Amino acid sequence: MKNKPTQKIKNIQKTGAVKTQKKATGFWNNKTHLIYLFLALGLTALVFSGSLGNGFVNWDDEPNLLENPNIALLNGYYIKHIFTDPVIGNYNPLPILTFAIEHHFVGFKPFLYHLDNLLLHLICVFFVYRIFIALGFSAMAALIGAMLFGFHPMRVESVAWVTERKDVLFGVFYLSALFLYIRNKTFEKPRLTYTVAIAFLFVLSLFSKIQAVSLPLTMLMIDFYLDKKLSWKILLNKLPYFLFSIAFGLAGIYFLAEQKSLQVMPAYSIVDRVLVGFYSFLLYLVKFVAPYRMSPLYPYDSQLSTDFYFAPLGIIALAVLGFIAWRKKWNWLLVGLGISTVNVMFLLQIVGAGQALFADRFTYIPYLGLIFMVIYGIDYLRMNAPARLPLAYSAAGIYIIAFAYLSWNQIGIWKNGGTLWTHVLEYYPKAATPWQNRARYYRDNKQFDFAMADLTSALTLSTDRGTTFNSRGKLYFDNNKYKEAIEDYTSSLAYKAGSAETYINRGAAYAALGEYEKGIEDINKGLGLNPDQKIKKNAYLNLGVIYFRTDQYEKANESYDKVIEVD
Repeated sequence: MKNKPTQKIKNIQKTGAVKTQKKATGFWNNKTHLIYLFLALGLTALVFSGSLGNGFVNWDDEPNLLENPNIALLNGYYIKHIFTDPVIGNYNPLPILTFAIEHHFVGFKPFLYHLDNLLLHLICVFFVYRIFIALGFSAMAALIGAMLFGFHPMRVESVAWVTERKDVLFGVFYLSALFLYIRNKTFEKPRLTYTVAIAFLFVLSLFSKIQAVSLPLTMLMIDFYLDKKLSWKILLNKLPYFLFSIAFGLAGIYFLAEQKSLQVMPAYSIVDRVLVGFYSFLLYLVKFVAPYRMSPLYPYDSQLSTDFYFAPLGIIALAVLGFIAWRKKWNWLLVGLGISTVNVMFLLQIVGAGQALFADRFTYIPYLGLIFMVIYGIDYLRMNAPARLPLAYSAAGIYIIAFAYLSWNQIGIWKNGGTLWTHVLEYYPKAATPWQNRARYYRDNKQFDFAMADLTSALTLSTDRGTTFNSRGKLYFDNNKYKEAIEDYTSSLAYKAGSAETYINRGAAYAALGEYEKGIEDINKGLGLNPDQKIKKNAYLNLGVIYFRTDQYEKANESYDKVIEVD
């Protein structure tokens, strides 16, 4: 099969006609490109417009944004800590910095945060269109590719969840760097300004999300597509990029381990973990075509279901397909699968990090490779079998309309914590985490009866009963049922004896009953366990109140001074 898009670029390289072509029919002077770009961006904005009315959710929005002390003020002190303090094991300072800027202007009004996520996503759609045009695809194929990228339902998590600012932000820098890299290859000699810009954008992408480490591998896929070969020279030219990737990758692993976010799946053997990786990879491929049963959380099971054990057969089939493609020189297939593979292989949860087996957001960049294969097929029909082209356009149109509808509906799931966890429970009613998190949402909104019912359900399912008892103790405390709160806190400590937060919470409950000595004792035990900043601040506040009520004003002042010292 002749590689027409690649040949087009090679013709430009040979004739040196880049400048002449830009001058006569440059991208910005081409009405077709402008109309198609407007169409892709406008439809994407329309599909995701529902996210602008959403609020924050009680899943990582608190530590990243609502309770993050480093976004309190936009000054040198806090900006320094943004770039030195990981958040729940993740090092992504640039998204946190954007939150600090937004907070400086609007506080915690969610509209601006959602608007900025959408605008960043639109910039990514823009660069996807430009990348496909730069690779030699037709304007119609590039439009279809941009729309598939723009409102595929698996995009919703990255755009509609404020915390996932890191996806759309790293995507902007990643895709713009890739676009410049492709453009730089069309010149007779690489331009220094482009090379510097690519490196700068790559670093910004790494500071946005560690997933950007895959960029030099994607560059190699582009080299193979355009040059039809790889060489040691090409590999050595990528060495600086690989060094950056290794450095940020090791730093990411270190921060995950330090924050105890890097965890091995529960009771899974090494074989089970490999099966999870195989199954995840195949699942992402299937969901590109049929995005079914989309959930914000895919929780771990105590043991793998039977279908995981058939995953190696799918991987073997893909390997055979890759071998056939290599023998027949189907570079488009090798490159498409290659781009998807190198961008998702670090996210396959072979070593677990977080609470989920899979995540829709992990496909944000990897689907670029699968979209590449789709539009290559469309342009192949355009050049070799034009009679079949209407059928291809009709199929693409049906898919795009269906994806738009699914995305529009999926966006509503992210309206608030209640809608989010209710949706998860539709698929995973036997998982404790969604019950616990929905209970927390109900508690924050003073719907105590609903919260109590959810926590009671969680207690029958949770393997982490200490956390659940602590949560129910907080609920009793909020309802002024201090004795019941103390009972639950004591039950929690039977499972998690070293929980600083639970000791401090029980101390506050004792103090509320007037048992000040027991309260002081528990709070000091909690402080001795070196809690985090938020819990420590709460502990000193409670101590200050106890000392004030018992007329120990000097100690009260000392406790309040420590509150100020902490924050």
